[in-house]
Parts: sequence; structure tokens; C-alpha cells
Amino acid sequence: MRAPMALGGRAGKGKGHAVPRAAPLINHFGLAMAATAMWIFAMGLISLTMFIGLWGWGHQLFGWYDPDGQVQLAIFASFLFGIICGYRVHA
Repeated sequence: MRAPMALGGRAGKGKGHAVPRAAPLINHFGLAMAATAMWIFAMGLISLTMFIGLWGWGHQLFGWYDPDGQVQLAIFASFLFGIICGYRVHA
């Protein structure tokens, strides 16, 4: 049984030309890379939205009392450390 064309089989009978085997892989990885970039952008947008929401309106939403701003400092530090760790893991 012959291999299908997409898997590098030969076209027709006899001396047909082989389909390059790398062609499906390039398309597959190109789509996978685009989907990964979109996923990373979406996660970054969600985390930025959550950070701004907690920073600006967290005391109203969750009712914490923080006259010195220590909770906001902790939120900022965790967001900053998350960016640093995400950059180091991704690189």
C-alpha cells in the first residue's frame, strides 16, 4: 500500500515526483505558532485586566481596608514577578 501524497508518497505510477515531506510540517508548525501567539496575547490581556481591576477597585469589590497601600503594593509585586517568571520560562 502506498503512502498518501501528504505523507511523502509518490504521485501516480512509476517515476512520479515525491512530495516534499517538510511541507505539511511547516504548515502545521506555522499554525501552531500563530495559535500559541494568540493564546499568549489573550492570557496577557486577561492578566492585565485583572491587575487593573484589583489595583483600582479591589477595595470596593472585596472590602479590604488598606490606608497604607500595602495590598496594592503586594498586587503590583505579584504582577511584576509573574511577568519576570513568565519571561524566564518562555525564553
